[in-house]
Amino acid sequence: MESDRPARWKPNWRAWAILLTVLAALGLLIPWLHARQVRSTSLRILKRAEQAEAAAEAARSQGNREAYLASLREAVRGYDAYLRQVPDDTETLKRLALAVAEQADASPGNSQLQWNAYQVLNRAVSKSPKDAGLQRRLAEFAERLRRWSEAADAWRAVSELLPHDSDARLHRAQCLAAQSLYPDAVKTLREAISTNPRNIAAYILLASCYRQPTIGDAAASEEVLADLGRACGDDAAAYAQRARFRLRLRRTTRNPQEAADALRLAEEDIARGLQLAPDDAAVRIAAAESALERGDVDAAESHLSAIRSADAEDLAVLEVRRRVAAAGGDYPALQAVLAKLSEREPARLAEWFQICLDQTPPDLPTAKKTLARMREASFSPDWIELFTLRLKAAEGDLRPAAQGLEDLLRRCRGGDALKAEIALALSQVYLQLRQWERAAQPLVNLLQESPDSQKVRLAYARLLARFGEYDRALGEFRLLARELGIERLLSAPGAASDYLEILVQAALWGIGGSQARSAAEDVLRRYGDRLPEPQRISAEARLKAAAGDAGSAARILEDAVSQQPDVFDLWSAKLDVQLLSEDAQAAAATARDAMRRFPAAPEAVLLAIRAASR
Repeated sequence: MESDRPARWKPNWRAWAILLTVLAALGLLIPWLHARQVRSTSLRILKRAEQAEAAAEAARSQGNREAYLASLREAVRGYDAYLRQVPDDTETLKRLALAVAEQADASPGNSQLQWNAYQVLNRAVSKSPKDAGLQRRLAEFAERLRRWSEAADAWRAVSELLPHDSDARLHRAQCLAAQSLYPDAVKTLREAISTNPRNIAAYILLASCYRQPTIGDAAASEEVLADLGRACGDDAAAYAQRARFRLRLRRTTRNPQEAADALRLAEEDIARGLQLAPDDAAVRIAAAESALERGDVDAAESHLSAIRSADAEDLAVLEVRRRVAAAGGDYPALQAVLAKLSEREPARLAEWFQICLDQTPPDLPTAKKTLARMREASFSPDWIELFTLRLKAAEGDLRPAAQGLEDLLRRCRGGDALKAEIALALSQVYLQLRQWERAAQPLVNLLQESPDSQKVRLAYARLLARFGEYDRALGEFRLLARELGIERLLSAPGAASDYLEILVQAALWGIGGSQARSAAEDVLRRYGDRLPEPQRISAEARLKAAAGDAGSAARILEDAVSQQPDVFDLWSAKLDVQLLSEDAQAAAATARDAMRRFPAAPEAVLLAIRAASR
């Protein structure tokens, strides 16, 4: 008899065991296979990155810049992709940081690359704080980006890791000095010199720190320079750097005797340096700077031509070439030098932009290209807006430019340098609009805030001349000439032209003593070839009149006016000579003719008033 009860279900333990075993195996195997695949892919990426880095090194040794940059970019991409898969590989992170730094070194004008290099180096240093090489590169980029506090900390880390590295202490002192922490900089520089008594740059910076107003110890500064002579008396570079320091002192001191002594001592150092190493680039640079201080452009060019071609692209050499080109009024040469300087120092683009606008007529196409490069170099928005408004004014849109500058000045939150540049630009625009009081107001405000600013005082002196206050303008120019030296003073765009006009007016009307005419003749002789032809003719004729030859002066100006009747300054000079000769009838006729020629010009009305008042 069979049971009719249903069979009881029994689990198949063997099958379940097999299933669970398979699942567990798959759970372990799949991640292992995935990790193996990822590791294999990562290693292939790493290998390609290493090969690209090796190719970049080979291309650099062969001088193939394009191939070098392309391979370097490939290496950076490869290391970055590898680290996304293997983020804890410290050694590869170091290699990425150094490759990005090398990439930034190859393109110094690219601010984004500089910032990227700084960030990657910072990350690498946080993983490897004891790596002196990484710390050094981080410090270099922080310094390049003007992150002075971070740079000083990084250089301190380098000096702690490398106690005998004098240059690390020198760089840290430079960063401290940039933050105006001069006592700390002095202490650090003393350590640098004790580590390496022949560290020339440390002596020079130490002497400079002692000269800062917060310390103000000129005797200590001179003692440091004497110590440099004792420690490095057989080194031409020491004499060259000491001479250049004294030349900088000459340009900044307000003490005429100190300025004269600085030039004399600098020339003694240069002579000694030339005896020790006549072909040394540093000595020739110092000699060229000294020649420029004396106003001898030919001698400066001669010293520069003696520099070996291997040193011709040195920054210091290019800077002196810039000064020589500016002193000689050689715009093409100045443009070529600034093109090289701005590639390595993007901040130079602002100077290049200024020089483009100072040409007669302004070089607007180059100014626009320079402004575009400033944007690429990540200049601050306020500075970009200032330069854009200045370009608008140069193009003739004076009223919109003035309004824009007024708005920018009101909301300016930048430093004193930016505020001063905005005010100076605004004053210049109002001058062009012939709104004299508005032109004066920004300069008056600036003088109250920065009474020692030589740039502002120069602009104010030039404005006084436009108002006809030649005696006050002449006094300010002479004071600035004593402080700056006449060469540096007149190297400012347009300064030679304004100074000559002041001296000519002083010579005509007996302002400023008997030296005014000889000073005007000297300026005309040295800078006449840089002036517009009408101004040169006008100055020469009026100086003849001041010397008593009014007849010749009148004939010269009559001929000039007939040939260039649309140049108002020639009419004004003609009136000056007639008034000096007390020929009231001729002066009145000249004023009437000028008003007919320039009916809408306020200057023509002023000319008529001058004629009537005499």
